[in-house]
Amino acid sequence: LQMAAYKTMLEAKYNKPFEPIIYAVTKETPPDTRAIRIQNVDAMQNELDSLAQSIKRLDDVKKGIEKPKPCGKCEYCRQNKLSVRVEIF
Repeated sequence: LQMAAYKTMLEAKYNKPFEPIIYAVTKETPPDTRAIRIQNVDAMQNELDSLAQSIKRLDDVKKGIEKPKPCGKCEYCRQNKLSVRVEIF
C-alpha cells in the first residue's frame, strides 16, 4: 500500500512513470542486501482502491452519515461498553 501511494504521488507530481523498488539490508554480519522490484500493478491498484474506500467511509463517519463500527478492544470501546462479550472461533 505504501509503495502504491508513493508511486501515485510521484507520478502525479513529476508526470512520468515510477517503478517501486525496495532496497533491503539485513542486520547480519556481514549484511545481506537485496533489491526488490514491485511490478504487480493489479495488486497496487487493489490496495489503492481499498484505501479510497476506507477514506470515504471514514469521511462519512466523520460527517455523521455512517455510524462507526466498534472494534470492541480499544480504550474507547471498553470505556463505553462497546466490547464484544462473546467471541466465536
